Amino acid sequence: MARPPEVVYSWTDITSDFKASVKDLELGELAHDDLFGLFEAMSAIEMMDPKMDAGMHQTTNGTKKILSFDQAVKAEKLELKKVNPEQFIGIVDNSIACLVTWLEGHSLAQTVFINLYAQHPQKIEDRNLKAFITIFLKVVDLIKDYINQASVFEEEDFQPLVYGFKLASDVPEAKALALIKESEEDLMKEIKNFSPSSSSIEESQEMKVLSHSLSEISAVHTRLRFFRHFYQLLLKFNRRESPNATVNANSLIEDILKSTHVCREALNSCLQTISLGSGYGADEIEIMGFEPQVNQRLLPPTFPRYTQLRSRTDAINNLIQLMDRLKAMCKIKDHTNFHSALDFFYNIGRQRPPPCVLSRSLLQLLYIPLCNRVFGQQPLTEVLQEAARIFIAPPALTGGLGLVAGTQQHNQVQECIDQLFQQCVRPMGSLVQIAGHNLARQRDKFGHILQDLAALQEEADKVDAYLHTISLQTDSGRSHLACLGTWVLLHTLRTMIQYLFSGFELSLYSVYEYHYIFWYLYEFLYGWLISAYNRADSFLTEHQSMAEYLKSKGKAANATNKKGGQSGNGKNKKKKERSATARPYAKEIAYCQAVQSMCGGYYKAMVAMDLEGKIRRPRTEFDDERVRYEHRFAALGQVSTPPLVPYVQFKEMTKLEFNATDENDKAPHASNLYATACRHFHHAATILTALTGQSNDENVTSLIRVCKTNCVVMRLLAGGHRREGASGPQFDFTVHPHLPIVKVT
Repeated sequence: MARPPEVVYSWTDITSDFKASVKDLELGELAHDDLFGLFEAMSAIEMMDPKMDAGMHQTTNGTKKILSFDQAVKAEKLELKKVNPEQFIGIVDNSIACLVTWLEGHSLAQTVFINLYAQHPQKIEDRNLKAFITIFLKVVDLIKDYINQASVFEEEDFQPLVYGFKLASDVPEAKALALIKESEEDLMKEIKNFSPSSSSIEESQEMKVLSHSLSEISAVHTRLRFFRHFYQLLLKFNRRESPNATVNANSLIEDILKSTHVCREALNSCLQTISLGSGYGADEIEIMGFEPQVNQRLLPPTFPRYTQLRSRTDAINNLIQLMDRLKAMCKIKDHTNFHSALDFFYNIGRQRPPPCVLSRSLLQLLYIPLCNRVFGQQPLTEVLQEAARIFIAPPALTGGLGLVAGTQQHNQVQECIDQLFQQCVRPMGSLVQIAGHNLARQRDKFGHILQDLAALQEEADKVDAYLHTISLQTDSGRSHLACLGTWVLLHTLRTMIQYLFSGFELSLYSVYEYHYIFWYLYEFLYGWLISAYNRADSFLTEHQSMAEYLKSKGKAANATNKKGGQSGNGKNKKKKERSATARPYAKEIAYCQAVQSMCGGYYKAMVAMDLEGKIRRPRTEFDDERVRYEHRFAALGQVSTPPLVPYVQFKEMTKLEFNATDENDKAPHASNLYATACRHFHHAATILTALTGQSNDENVTSLIRVCKTNCVVMRLLAGGHRREGASGPQFDFTVHPHLPIVKVT
């Protein structure tokens, strides 16, 4: 077969003509062609610019040649047959640094695959190194699959693109584990047989060398042992393809806890021997087998040209924190109720430092590993029904409608309830998934999920109305109005509150916007939330009273043929038991009242500071408060219950606080507002202090500290402290992410 003719290019040098033409242009003047407009100019690549030209290498001296795997092997700069322990430790520790950097949102081409060994593991002849690279790629592949399955990442969190590289997917799990296990056993035999001779003992220098060699071999063994256990730990989350997908959640979590403990011990040993690796303390990435710019041509033209890798020490510490987070995640087994599980998810997401995308994904897969099945066993519809039953005890879910099982009416009611909770799966499952995203994405998704919750609210109200008509026909004695609707309303209100509070965490609000944010929470959302809890409290109390009545009625019927009656002490004891359980949601109501009072205190304080001129506002020609107000609460307008408070109504309801138009009236009016704010914070502190006796909650403790500090500050401001010449207030969110400490200097 004849070879195709080579293409001959007729290149012409236009440099001199180009420079001559440029002389005709004035400074700042550009030549414009019809075929090269603004769009082409913005998308053009500037040649020889390191930030845009992938062929332009960024090196320290500009003379280093970038070598691929084959080029490095040919130049004898890449050892394949025998890697000494010092080099092996450096390769493993650098690989950990690349792995951690990848999990922080960088690309695989600039992190994991700058390791030349990872590009062609099948060509490695060194047994230990081949076993490590194989298990390392299997770990990367498993992590990528898990993060994709959980789907709680955005482009800034994680980049799954592999750029055509292989992740050892052709190597079975059992073979990869067998390879690294054999290497561990060989190293252990070498350690046990490592006994220096009597002559070497006499030579102290020789003894030090032998001791150092033994430390290096032990360090290699520890690193292989960590990656084997880490891979086995990750495999425990692979319950979609596992034949034991329905394994008991408690036993699975126990296995996870044991594996995290072993991995953490191995990581501590790695941290102690990190200095044994080649390149430690210098330019750590510039060791054999690593070429930071080898994959530059695989990247898009406008991709970041350089990725700063984490140091080896930081990377291992990051994995230690990952083990601690996995250990904390396992406490999800104690949260069998959907409401408490949802709170657990959001508390995990607000830890400091924030959890990485891997730990957030693994928590999602641990709770719902299979499609809408909690812990892989119980359908989410059943979990939601149980949550609604525990929250408000609707008659339809507690047998309070008095329908006979098997009748047509009973079947219709059951079908209606099943359809409602089937519709609940998507929005309630989305709330769990939203908790796995980073804080910025959570806020965006809160705004979208409110629309689904609004539709679910309307459907729940219709079901309540239908079930109420049936309850009237059966003479059950219990109303079904606003039962299921209250349960959906609870999640809607909590989502709206989280949406507004997240703006403080993300620093989205200007200080001059705080007053209407806190006003909306104080006057509106927390009032609705307390009302929802009070309604659920009344329903639960009614259900308990009805259950006790039916129970006592049954006992009385059974005791008609027996002599004697119940003693007065027994009756008093039962009355005490009923009174002790009279308010099932007393703690939740008290907490909401405390936060509501704090929001009221912030609102009064902000108005007072604004009257005294301590709040710096934008210039009037560039500002419109109505536009700002409607923008901040636009997402809440998707919900019909509770309805959005329009700006006109807000101004009408707050005009009394801003009524001091005379300069002489502003100071006393501001003092009154400060005093009112002080009473709000004192009232909240009193409620929260009473709650600390019931449970040791860190959130409550931090709120008490905020309340007491703000109470003192408000009392000082009410007395005229720093009224003249004071700078603007400062808001410290370090104690609590949503409710700050007010500081006036």
